[in-house]
Amino acid sequence: PEDTISIQGGIEWAENGDIILISPGTYQERIDFLEKNITVASFLYSGFDQSLILEPILNGNMEGTVVTINGGQDQSAILLGLTIENGNSEQIGGGILIENSSPTISHNIIRNNHAGECGGEGAGIAITGESFPHIIGNEIHNNTVSGYCDCICYFGGGIFVDSLAIPIIGGAEGNGNTFYENYSDYGYDLFRSPPTDTSNWIPILAHHNIFEDCPPEFQDHVYPENGWDLENCHSLLDVTDDPDPLLNGFHLFQNFPNPFNPTTRIRFYIHNTQNHSTLSIYNIKGQLIKTLIDINQEIGIHEIQWDATNLHTGIYFIQLKSGSFTQNQKAIFVK
Repeated sequence: PEDTISIQGGIEWAENGDIILISPGTYQERIDFLEKNITVASFLYSGFDQSLILEPILNGNMEGTVVTINGGQDQSAILLGLTIENGNSEQIGGGILIENSSPTISHNIIRNNHAGECGGEGAGIAITGESFPHIIGNEIHNNTVSGYCDCICYFGGGIFVDSLAIPIIGGAEGNGNTFYENYSDYGYDLFRSPPTDTSNWIPILAHHNIFEDCPPEFQDHVYPENGWDLENCHSLLDVTDDPDPLLNGFHLFQNFPNPFNPTTRIRFYIHNTQNHSTLSIYNIKGQLIKTLIDINQEIGIHEIQWDATNLHTGIYFIQLKSGSFTQNQKAIFVK
């Protein structure tokens, strides 16, 4: 309807610290965070008999960059739980462009974006200038850098990083990004432009990411080899052998209500009393906020209430660990 506010309209009205929640659906628009430290996040639907997360889709219709963050934002600017698709830039940043800014890009699907004409970089995400963003928990696939010029000049299908930017990409167990079927000349998944002087070059922290093969092929999938610290990477085949953790008797349900203020209920299922179980709360930076359970839990479905009264409005992660099993759910606290 004509009177329905757009996402960009919501951003224009928002002030620093605000959260813009987007209902499920496909939105034919591109957005710019302007100069604001705000959160743009999916509205999460959940229930007790089942949990369902419907991710809103931002469809760029191949008309430009889908999400632009270039207003000097810090890590309190957050993009969470959206699908970013069909972006197209003639040069750089088809899906997301981050320039001289340090936002948090968390648990999104970034797919089917394109960059390039006669040369190009960063179909999925392009990070340039003095930028220090956190890129965590995203699924980045089928992004392509290509064009009409016959040259080796198309780089960073998944993520492109220029010589000034120093992002954190993944970094901790449970926060890794998943890369597959991205394409470019070099750096299908990750490409970093080397500086003129590499004597004091620090590799970019990219721990616990998931690639089609671990370690990924250097030059083709990741470029250059000495520009990245890929410790504890994972193979896509290894993590997809068991797509449904409930089949193995473990499951963390979505908290309810969500968003919440100030309490929410968390349910989880445990089938093995021999495994030590922890249920913990982390903030968007991966810092431990509170441990709710730290025992050998009895078999069955359990429920616990979490009170966030003393916390700030924002995005939090609920993590269940039991033996070798780990599962996360995202929760939004709104005062």
